[in-house]
Amino acid sequence: MKYLTLLFTLPFLFACSKQEDMQLIKDCTGTYLRKNKKDLKVCNDEILTNYEENELITVVYERVEDCAPQQGFVCELYHEHEGYIVVESIY
Repeated sequence: MKYLTLLFTLPFLFACSKQEDMQLIKDCTGTYLRKNKKDLKVCNDEILTNYEENELITVVYERVEDCAPQQGFVCELYHEHEGYIVVESIY
C-alpha cells in the first residue's frame, strides 16, 4: 500500500505547473502573460479571448518548448518574451 501511494504521489511532486497572478498583454504578435516585467507567450490564447488587455488574472500554466505555428495574420513586429506557456486554468 505504501508503494501504491508513492506511485500516485510522484507525478504531482514533479509537475511543472505554476499558479500565479499575471497581467494579460495582447498585440498583433500574440497573447502574453506578464509577471515582474517579463512576458510569457501563451500558446493556447483562445482560452483568454473573454479577458481584457491589462487585466490581472490568476492562471495555472505549464511552460513548454514552443508553440505550434499560428494560423492567420501575424504582424512583422518582434515581441520579446521569456518563453512559451500553455494556460491550464483561470481563476
